[in-house]
Amino acid sequence: MSSRRKGYAALGAAATLASTAMLAGLAHAATAPAEVTLTGSTIVATAGSNVTFTANAVGITNPEYQFWVEMPDGKWVDAQNYSSSSAFVLKDVQSGNYLVAVDAMTSSEIAAGQWSQAVGSLADGVFVNASDVLSLSTSNPAPGSTVTATASATNIFDPLYQFWYETPDGVWHQSGAYSSANTFTIPAFTEQGAFKVVAYAKSPLAVNDGEGALISNVVDGNASLSTITASLTSTPTAETGITATFDQSGGASTSETLPVSDYHSSTNTVVFTPPSTLGAGTYTVTVVVEEGNGNFVTSTPVTYTAG
Repeated sequence: MSSRRKGYAALGAAATLASTAMLAGLAHAATAPAEVTLTGSTIVATAGSNVTFTANAVGITNPEYQFWVEMPDGKWVDAQNYSSSSAFVLKDVQSGNYLVAVDAMTSSEIAAGQWSQAVGSLADGVFVNASDVLSLSTSNPAPGSTVTATASATNIFDPLYQFWYETPDGVWHQSGAYSSANTFTIPAFTEQGAFKVVAYAKSPLAVNDGEGALISNVVDGNASLSTITASLTSTPTAETGITATFDQSGGASTSETLPVSDYHSSTNTVVFTPPSTLGAGTYTVTVVVEEGNGNFVTSTPVTYTAG
């Protein structure tokens, strides 16, 4: 066994973040002209199957490759010593997730024991009988209410999570960096309509992208804002329409005229969508409707939280 292989075996046994980062090639100098990439044949596999990882070295003449594997229990093992073979077959995988990393060197560097010249890849991996299940505290949050997303990973070593949610305006937002927290509170929606939530789960040394993490099921929901009902006897007048008044606690009142199209004659309801310019805070919203016969109908006040 080469001295480099012995050194890696010791680092793997220690299972520290710094040592395993070296195994993954993350500590290699960014200024090195050479590069090694690693690609697995699949990211999801069933127990008992084989998965092939193929390395590709650029800027290294006649490279030889050495492969390392982080087993489902988090321990790194020397899986295939330096050779000209750029392919490594991970055989008979069992439940859990595996990470694979590779080093590349020239034969002359290996003969001279110049282990510091090794160029490492980012770790690639495979999930075996693993899952990441997402659930929401509610898929129909009340106006101004938050939503708690909970993810639960199975057969992923020491899982870290990241959450993403799409607001009704079609914009995706993330929870932040990967962390051990398997819950995330989505802020109260300020738009009305459908939303989506997903979660990613990965082991600590897997790369922070879709290739290193397992995506959960997608959970759909619908965010509602204040729906104000007015019992009318005739259609609102086109001239006056519908007026919404916003009274903020401790602040001044503002008013806005809503289009008559917001009135639904079949149900006698007005769907209230707060203006985007409404400042953060809690408001009491009252809608006044002038009917075509000249009568005024005032809705029951509704509480709305903006921002």
